[in-house]
Amino acid sequence: MNRTKKFCKRCMAVTTNKDGYCDDCQSLFAKQKAQKDERLPAHKRGYNYKWKQFSKKYLENHPVCVMCGAPATVTDHCAMPADVMLRLYGEFVYDEEMYVPLCHSCNTRKGLNEDKKIREEWERQEREMKLFLGEDYV
Repeated sequence: MNRTKKFCKRCMAVTTNKDGYCDDCQSLFAKQKAQKDERLPAHKRGYNYKWKQFSKKYLENHPVCVMCGAPATVTDHCAMPADVMLRLYGEFVYDEEMYVPLCHSCNTRKGLNEDKKIREEWERQEREMKLFLGEDYV
């Protein structure tokens, strides 16, 4: 059965897939879903009651996304990614200067770009420190 060619809903490549996404975008979505399924529950990633209260108050005081001007829905760790903060301090640091208000879209984009680079650099430095100090370094 021949399907009508149409543009991918995400990247505008030509596709005949029934769901409207090209093969590359389908692979990307599958990879993202697998990564999401592997994640620890939110409370084990530091997003506990204390965080929820801090974030709620922060967004009340900072209601606009600093990147696009849309209503902010996310309190983003701007100083460093959340997982890096947890590894360094053992918990989130509740200092408003370490966060920015973002909308969901801008937070996703930032996480895929800037946070990934910061995380990779931090992990590289950690590996170098382990090599320098020995494997017993924590």
